[in-house]
Amino acid sequence: SRTPTPPPDSPSKIFFDNVSPNAKQRTVLRLKDKIENLPRGTSAQIRSKFGINLSKQILPKTNSQSLIQTEIETFLCRDDITKLCPDKHKQIDGNQIRYRLNHLNILHQQFELESNIDIDYVTFTRYIPSYIKKPNNDSWGTCLCMPCLNPQLKYEKLHQLKRKHARIKVIVDFTPIDLYDLAKDEIKINEFKDNLTKLDKEDEEILVTFCEWQKIKAPHCTAPVSTKISISISMKEFIKKFIIEVDVSVYLF
Repeated sequence: SRTPTPPPDSPSKIFFDNVSPNAKQRTVLRLKDKIENLPRGTSAQIRSKFGINLSKQILPKTNSQSLIQTEIETFLCRDDITKLCPDKHKQIDGNQIRYRLNHLNILHQQFELESNIDIDYVTFTRYIPSYIKKPNNDSWGTCLCMPCLNPQLKYEKLHQLKRKHARIKVIVDFTPIDLYDLAKDEIKINEFKDNLTKLDKEDEEILVTFCEWQKIKAPHCTAPVSTKISISISMKEFIKKFIIEVDVSVYLF
């Protein structure tokens, strides 16, 4: 007699078999957590299709804690959540210090919202790595508030634009990478701003796409969250905005 052809794998099984081990483990953890709300027979179907036993005692609690800790650390190391300390020599436990861009209670709410992981505030803070720090006035050389971060982002954008636009290259060339270093010299920063206002009309019409920080009210968060967004405006408006921000930030540097 002919050997029956085994049924082909379902798309869901192919997908599950090819995701990363960490993603697979997180999925199993969430299935176990919601097992009581799943339809009758789901556990047997999952065991048959994927070879996974959803009995809660199979996975030690320490593994679950380790996964959550990894999720929190990954979240906190994002550039829209923390910012690297400019001094590479400032390290804790072999990691360069990163400064938070929001209060812990906001970060806790944002983490729960984005990860769909229910975790209490105390546990969340317990898993924060030692190198994630709250900034103070001496942490940065400048501060980490939006009035300081936004002009620096625009200043970095000008350095990128010099590769395509000769007039901007003339103005930006030979200036330091960090706006703070330029702003310390009153004569040089004023000269720099004056040169930017003298761009040709053709240059003023260039469309500039850049990022800046804004306070945005997010769903389920009690306070506005610092969010990095992308904006596109004319070079003329970009320069006007940049100069206004520089004038404010000079008093904060």
